[in-house]
Amino acid sequence: MLVRRGLMGRLALTLLGMTPIARERAPFLTLGPPPTRPPRAVAERSVTDNARVILNTPEGYYYDLRAIGNPYWVDDESGRKWLPGQDLPDGADPVRAELRVCVCPEADWYRWNLGDRKEAEDPRVTGSASEPLASVVWLQ
Repeated sequence: MLVRRGLMGRLALTLLGMTPIARERAPFLTLGPPPTRPPRAVAERSVTDNARVILNTPEGYYYDLRAIGNPYWVDDESGRKWLPGQDLPDGADPVRAELRVCVCPEADWYRWNLGDRKEAEDPRVTGSASEPLASVVWLQ
């Protein structure tokens, strides 16, 4: 609902204490929801640690997830992992490598981060974390 024109607009701008010149230059005031921000692909970002993410699967979208760490490369055959920009570990093949990111449910992430960050509560240790391809994970 725009309140710039008409009686409501004048009343709102008067209550805000704006001068007539400032009223003309004032942007439209809205009483609706804030503008939406489009999601960004995790594969395009190098820093995703602790970010809220959305997982895109054939069954639908999964919300209320958190990234644990930044995207990393994984060689599926050897199981070796390395961060983008680092030297390849021994036995890793960059041709077979896939960019992945570790995600977990937000409730588990909060339980782990608001506690003492004990290893026993780490979502990677408890099994609630997963490592999907970075191409199907989006920053919220």
